[in-house]
Amino acid sequence: AVIKERTIPILIEFVPLTFSMERSEDIAIVENDSRLSVSSIISARWIKPESRRREGQKVAHLIVRVTGAEAANKILRDGMVIRSKRVRARKIAREPQHCLKCQKVDTKHIAATCPSTKDICRTCGEEHRTMECKEKDPNRFKCANYNIHGHTSWGRECPAYQHSAQRLRQRDTEATY
Repeated sequence: AVIKERTIPILIEFVPLTFSMERSEDIAIVENDSRLSVSSIISARWIKPESRRREGQKVAHLIVRVTGAEAANKILRDGMVIRSKRVRARKIAREPQHCLKCQKVDTKHIAATCPSTKDICRTCGEEHRTMECKEKDPNRFKCANYNIHGHTSWGRECPAYQHSAQRLRQRDTEATY
């Protein structure tokens, strides 16, 4: 049996799009320029797919997975150097559990085990799949958690989301890895 080493995800902000994650040479250069140990970066991926970028966009956010707390803390403290640019890093905050079927926040279930028999739209709160929703007017958005208009079930402005996120932050005593 082999025990797999734990990897830690870190959000890297405003990375130049000229950086190529596919080339191991580019990752080795970043490790060297950022004064990280060789092979401490396991993987890197853009948060948003290339197809959803704005025309002329020059930077984007990246999630980097690193080996161990030492590399993670160094990146969080010092940032990284990518394409000769010092970029900031931050810990990825845990998000409240959210069922994608009933749209309830802070549930003990996920869509596959949801007790609800109907799909609820996370935008308008009606009985249909979110991808089928035609509602575009923010005033008509309706939260499935509180059954009120003015915000979506998935929005960070939802009081249920905010309450759950605050509870998670209070339980997460680690400021660093």
